[in-house]
Amino acid sequence: MCAAKGQNCMKSKCCQEAGMQCYRKDKFWADCKETCSPGPNVLDASNSAPWACEELGRRTPGTPQARTCSKDGEDCRLTKCCREAGMQCYEKAHYWAACKAACTPGPDLMAADSDPWTCKALGDRKPGAAPWVAQECATTAENCASKQ
Repeated sequence: MCAAKGQNCMKSKCCQEAGMQCYRKDKFWADCKETCSPGPNVLDASNSAPWACEELGRRTPGTPQARTCSKDGEDCRLTKCCREAGMQCYEKAHYWAACKAACTPGPDLMAADSDPWTCKALGDRKPGAAPWVAQECATTAENCASKQ
């Protein structure tokens, strides 16, 4: 049986989701991803160990969900997902939903209109940077020579 998102695909060498490829991280773990870049992955919640990115098995046919997710400023009611890391699709009303980092029910004082938001979360939040990134990576304007 092929691996679901977030499951180890080392043994099955296949993925359930359309457009995904099983990539090897190390000798213990492989995961289904659309693409893979060798080295540490800032979105990898488990740890900062580098990815080998060896392709295991064949890519699952179809278009990956990430390509169908909504861009910033687009209505996400139908896709129920956001392209940008750390974003969540929130309902404003039955006629509009948008990707936001956070949402407080009621009027958005930063918006052009005062129509209230229900802030009902639609779908899952797009993962952001993993907690280990803050400890191991340099921040903006910080000397990265002292970081790994």
